[in-house]
Amino acid sequence: MMAVHLARTPLGAVASAGLPTAPAVSHQRMRQLDRVHRANLDQPLTLDAMAAQVGISPLYLARAFKAAVGQSPHQYVLARRIERAKELLRNSEMPIIDVALSVGFSSQSHSRTG
Repeated sequence: MMAVHLARTPLGAVASAGLPTAPAVSHQRMRQLDRVHRANLDQPLTLDAMAAQVGISPLYLARAFKAAVGQSPHQYVLARRIERAKELLRNSEMPIIDVALSVGFSSQSHSRTG
């Protein structure tokens, strides 16, 4: 019976039939996360800590965040840190090392991996 069903079902429907859709995070929780990110760029922002801030599991947050924003939470935080560093470099006389540390990088030579 199962073989007949699979033979009659288009491949795309078979591939996606058993997979749950990406969960959603409410706009309110996303705004709350954004506020936490921006206020704590100088601190380590782990997936566990972010999930705890909005009261959901880390796995759920990772999937829902990527579905809502198009980036992983790590990529999003990294982009916010870079934005803030650019702003500080343009609008202040802070040394580069101080800018890097103030936005959460461990040094001025932070490199991306992956």
